[in-house]
Amino acid sequence: MIRLRTVTATTAALALLVTGGVLVAAPAQAAPVPVSPAFGSIIDDYADYEPEDDCDPTAKPGTLALEDLLLDTYGPATVYIERSCVSGGSSGHHAGRALDWMHDVGDPEEYEEAEAFLGWLFAADQYGNRDAMMRRLGLMYIIWNRQIYASYDPGWEPYYGSSPHTDHVHFSLSWDGAYERTTYWNPQDSFPAVASCPTPPTLPAPPPANYGAGLGYVVTTPTRLLDTRLAGQGVAERCKLRAHGRLDIPVTGRGGVPGSGVGAVVLNLTGISPDIGTYLAAYPAGKAFTGTASVNIFPGEITSALVVVPVGTNGTVSLLNGSGRADVVVDLVGYHPLSGGALYNVQAPQRALDTRVTANPLATRETRNLALPSVPAGATSVVLNLSSVSPATGGYLSVSAGGSSASGTSSVNMIAGRVVTNRVYVSVDQARSINLYASAAGHVIVDVVGWFGPSGRRYVPVTPVRAFDSRTGFGGADQLVGGRAQQIGLQEARLPGDAVAVVMTTTTTEVYDATHVTVWAHGQPRPATSDINTYPEHNTANLVIAGLSEGSVDVRLGHGESELVGDVLGYFR
Repeated sequence: MIRLRTVTATTAALALLVTGGVLVAAPAQAAPVPVSPAFGSIIDDYADYEPEDDCDPTAKPGTLALEDLLLDTYGPATVYIERSCVSGGSSGHHAGRALDWMHDVGDPEEYEEAEAFLGWLFAADQYGNRDAMMRRLGLMYIIWNRQIYASYDPGWEPYYGSSPHTDHVHFSLSWDGAYERTTYWNPQDSFPAVASCPTPPTLPAPPPANYGAGLGYVVTTPTRLLDTRLAGQGVAERCKLRAHGRLDIPVTGRGGVPGSGVGAVVLNLTGISPDIGTYLAAYPAGKAFTGTASVNIFPGEITSALVVVPVGTNGTVSLLNGSGRADVVVDLVGYHPLSGGALYNVQAPQRALDTRVTANPLATRETRNLALPSVPAGATSVVLNLSSVSPATGGYLSVSAGGSSASGTSSVNMIAGRVVTNRVYVSVDQARSINLYASAAGHVIVDVVGWFGPSGRRYVPVTPVRAFDSRTGFGGADQLVGGRAQQIGLQEARLPGDAVAVVMTTTTTEVYDATHVTVWAHGQPRPATSDINTYPEHNTANLVIAGLSEGSVDVRLGHGESELVGDVLGYFR
């Protein structure tokens, strides 16, 4: 269908004025952009790709509303929406959810208008949400001037279709956009019932850190430092962390951590029920965010990850939220002092418990003692990989030293039907045992990956640095293929030659199977344990502590295919 709106006023690129009997051109004005409704901080997620194989070419309400928006802003133009289903190929036009706005790159005025509208679509809003109007309108992809911008893979890419789209801009809408179910048409839905947490002033940069030969470790009783759901628990009033919002969390002088002489802290970060998929990142307060994430959270879910963070200005660390709005919980589990503390011992990962094998899952609200025979006498704490395996309901697992009561903080948040994993630092009693507590019934796996004691290796924090990314081949990493081990060097992290183990946040992405990833020292026998348990179409991160050989680790995916990203946080020497 061709739609052309006529107006009584004459539109021209330049207005002509009469001045002293001479016709002169008025100064050219920048192309306008639409007047937006007032929005709150809640925003739609990027639209997923929805196949365009339907046949109902009647123009949908959101497509017609987008046409009105363009014509109201820029004046008369030819617009195509509907296309007969007998025409070839697949297209949103066949479903009435695509629109071609006829503007030519060779016409300066039309080019400027098209670019102005696209700039408006992709601009960040006052809350820091990128591509804000594209998301609020529910646009799935845009093609213009030989390029395509897809919401499901944001960024301009070359377009190689039969039409170069140099004489029109093509807009394809998601079904939500096509039926006006997005916040652009329902701005009242963007105003949160709960206020966003205020962002504090940026702190000055901390002085350069001197970690000497490295740091020991002191385990503490798990202590909650922040819970945005509760006024007075790290925030003055109940709030949610907004997109690109930051909170600075004091960590020294709290929960058994001394007021000074602390190099880094070990925190468990939990993201709770974000309205869109997001990530949390922790880094030293006063330093710039390096772009590395600590935990990825799917909409509506609760996900935790352990992280080791250098202490920043005024004894604080910064916490940043990537997108949307989410509640956040931060628990302190230990710290690395500048002097003293226990030292780390690398061991080949060993499975200490798999209740699927013993056919003895933990019952609801059960506390079970678990001996760790691979841990020697004199150990003060252990590093575990703890997994909840396909429980019937949601809940949490908590770990504490043997003989002690549950800490009141969670180590793993259980999701019904899923395998969820997190790294855990926890004290052991003199019998070298721990207690496991389950709020809901389910199978549990415990893998021991190392321990702290009177002798061993010291920890050296680094500014988080990306060591490899198989999506781009950075760091020499290739896509993981199930059943094949891959050596990945960590040269990009510039670790010294005496580093014996690496501490890094490792993230799987573009994975479409429920499977697992194992990371271990290069050239050593592969352990019968896992470090990450994936879920289809989810980004899954976990803190990995793996031995090094020749500056490399080996990585293996159970089955299927996955991309893998590694961000180094520090190393043991």
